[in-house]
Amino acid sequence: MDDVIDPKKFKLGVLIVDEEHKVLIDYLNRLSRMWGEVYPDLEREVILGLMYYVKVHFTVEEEFIKIYKYPHTEDHLKSHRDFAEKIQSFKKDLESGGRDIRGAIIDYLKDWLVDHISGTDRDLCKYLNSKGVH
Repeated sequence: MDDVIDPKKFKLGVLIVDEEHKVLIDYLNRLSRMWGEVYPDLEREVILGLMYYVKVHFTVEEEFIKIYKYPHTEDHLKSHRDFAEKIQSFKKDLESGGRDIRGAIIDYLKDWLVDHISGTDRDLCKYLNSKGVH
């Protein structure tokens, strides 16, 4: 399977945010590229990587939000909390050994990343750009 998202299409004009988005998109694309392969620990590696990396990425965005007094703070933070909870839910599903969750992870990540980057993060980055952050 090909890459699901091209990170070049999601540049928002704040360098650190764009670089971190590339890493998040790479997790999704890696999972997608290995769709048909038998790699028992792939989902676990992706989930653990996402759990760690979103803490880093969300911390950066949330510091910008706080420093520059972003007016839509609560909506943005709720989106981050919802994502973290869903990734935690995938981790629990994986640990229970129940179902194959690779497809569910790909679908969720694709939808969330596209919506979040092209909506919520785009609005934040436009605001940051207006404050001189690039």
